[in-house]
Amino acid sequence: MIMKNSAKYILIFIPFLFACQPSEKEQPQNEITAQKNPSLIVVSKEQFEKNRMDFDTLSVTISPDGIRATGIIDVPPENRVSLSPLMGGYVTYNPFLVGDHVQKGQLLLRLENPEFVTLQQEYLEIREQLKYLREEYTRHKELLEEQITSRKNFLRAESEYRSANATYFGLRKRLQLLDLDPDRVTPENITSQISIYAPISGSITKIHVTKGSFANPSSPALEIINGDHLHLEINVFEKDVMKVKRGQKISFQVPEAAKETFPAEVHLISEALSDQRTIRVHGHIPDSLKNNFVVGMYVEAMIQNNPFKEDKPTDLSAASAAVVEKEGRYFILILEKDESDAYTFRQVAVSAGAEIEGRRILRSPDLSVNSVVLKKGAFDLVR
Repeated sequence: MIMKNSAKYILIFIPFLFACQPSEKEQPQNEITAQKNPSLIVVSKEQFEKNRMDFDTLSVTISPDGIRATGIIDVPPENRVSLSPLMGGYVTYNPFLVGDHVQKGQLLLRLENPEFVTLQQEYLEIREQLKYLREEYTRHKELLEEQITSRKNFLRAESEYRSANATYFGLRKRLQLLDLDPDRVTPENITSQISIYAPISGSITKIHVTKGSFANPSSPALEIINGDHLHLEINVFEKDVMKVKRGQKISFQVPEAAKETFPAEVHLISEALSDQRTIRVHGHIPDSLKNNFVVGMYVEAMIQNNPFKEDKPTDLSAASAAVVEKEGRYFILILEKDESDAYTFRQVAVSAGAEIEGRRILRSPDLSVNSVVLKKGAFDLVR
């Protein structure tokens, strides 16, 4: 009887065990599963949407390990020209707008003023007088040698000649400064206008006069900037002066434009402190990037103490939420596969640095720029 009862219990118990094992079909469709490789994690797209997970992209970020500085995009002094007329005049020709590109030697402005007529008239008069005074000087010199005239008469003739000669060459130079050819000035072609030409090629950035207005020699009429040699002009505080060396790499951003980071290199370092206790550092920008910037842009820069390698940046960043800390170690989940019904992530250990504006500096040989990582939901999946 005991044996029969035992057999009965066994027969009842065994089906119960099988009933407790869920079949593959009965497993939840949204369950997060692990592959044979423990570093891989698979998440169904249904589970991804249900838990409102999100992605982020690894990007190059200015490292906090360097020297922070601010400054502007600028050009060398010889590439910036502020034009003022040597003599004032009323504008009769001004066809340009801010942003127009001009070539060196191109006509920019025409000014009109009766004083231009007076200047040419004085030049012609002194030129004619000079002929007579030169002859008088020569004649008195010969008479003095023959002791026919007094030395007093000779000295007076010499003084008048030399004075007129100085006036002649002074007026001649003034005409040349106004772009008027003295040799072509005649009574028949005296002009009341002068022309102002572009001293460099570049873009017009400021115009302070309009047609009919008076262009004053003490005020700039317009400004031209040649952007072929854009560079960084950044200010470094006194406490960091000794850390800055020529050839160091610079990473900089233009906050108003985008959060993209651009490279540059320290080229010149000022040897004098400003009134604000800073030094000026001149940084070269690669020619391939210069079309991205305009003069005057504000920049935030980082001078690297340990320059980036040329082949690959050492510092990348991810959204702070994508970096998970477990028992003193840091991990991120990098997207390996994007299949029709699931995402496959690879768990990677990283060295986490400082946090900058919601992003965490990361270092690892397994990281590359623009890699996609899991941002929202990573904490629950890291093992």
